[in-house]
Amino acid sequence: MNNASSEQSALLGVALGGTISVAAADGNFDLWDSIVGISLLVILWAFDHHPDGSWKVGLAFASVYGLSWVITVGVLIDAAIEPDTSQPPYTLEALLSIAVWTVFTIAIYLWRGWRRR
Repeated sequence: MNNASSEQSALLGVALGGTISVAAADGNFDLWDSIVGISLLVILWAFDHHPDGSWKVGLAFASVYGLSWVITVGVLIDAAIEPDTSQPPYTLEALLSIAVWTVFTIAIYLWRGWRRR
């Protein structure tokens, strides 16, 4: 698979993932949406190697980057627009889930780097 088709496949996959994430959401953004957004941004960052491509490809990447950023920071936007003071912003379960995800992400990244030696 050449670089152009690899980048197009990555872009299509990230766009599909972002669209499904937004469509399946029920109500306000939460920390899980931020995890999805960060993951999508990392995938885009990894595959966006040719900023000098056609304007259509540039527009497609910009559009999907924008969607991924909205998914990532949506929880902050929701908190700024409609602050809910009746409950804490994040439950212990949500924060623990973020911590576990972060630990697994770092561990797998390091393991993959170690395996390549």
